Amino acid sequence: MIYILLLIVIIAALVITNLFLKQKREEDKLLRASSLVLFRIKVPREIKLKEGEQQKTFADLLSVSEQLFASFHGTFQKGVSRFTGSQPTISLEITSFNNEVAFYVGTSKELAALIEKQLHSYFQSSQIEKITKHKLFIPEEGFVSVRTMKASSSYVLPIRTYRLMEADPLNSLTSSISKMGPGESAAIQILIKPIGNKWRGGSIKAIKQVQEGKSPHIASGAQWLSKIGEFISSLARS
Repeated sequence: MIYILLLIVIIAALVITNLFLKQKREEDKLLRASSLVLFRIKVPREIKLKEGEQQKTFADLLSVSEQLFASFHGTFQKGVSRFTGSQPTISLEITSFNNEVAFYVGTSKELAALIEKQLHSYFQSSQIEKITKHKLFIPEEGFVSVRTMKASSSYVLPIRTYRLMEADPLNSLTSSISKMGPGESAAIQILIKPIGNKWRGGSIKAIKQVQEGKSPHIASGAQWLSKIGEFISSLARS
């Protein structure tokens, strides 16, 4: 009985600590959001080729974005963990307002200069402008509906990348949101932030299991909670 009470106290302490840390992380996010800097990127419809330069393929053009994402990892702050704060978040946005599609990149004020430099470096033919006023939705004139999406499977499992696609998947998205009706607007937002290298361990383990002819064992958060519940139940029965 003493062990059960001790376990309950430990779990309660962990829950309270987690709630406290979660509140601090949310406060940190709100602080960074209040100092958000937004850049609008105007991409030319056609890229003029230099003399002797060959037409780039769809994959070649997108590979620039891959390098840009890799450079964003340079914003990773060492010593910052889930216990002391949160890593800086970068917002990638596609908006449609008055039948005009626009691209934005948002970041905190402390990273604005670095992100702007990276954008100019990788998208030299694009116009990059810092936006001070950006109001896409007007709630008093209607209503706003929001939906969120996330991967249904573990990050270990592969996803289809642009290297396996024959056409630009962005075309279907921009084509859809550009056909909004009068007074309507839409936005697609992707939030990214750098992480450490601990995630590699799970991926390497899964790859080895596949190479050995085994099915990779990938436990989700819900499965771990279920196992903890079964463990507590077994203690209560003993």
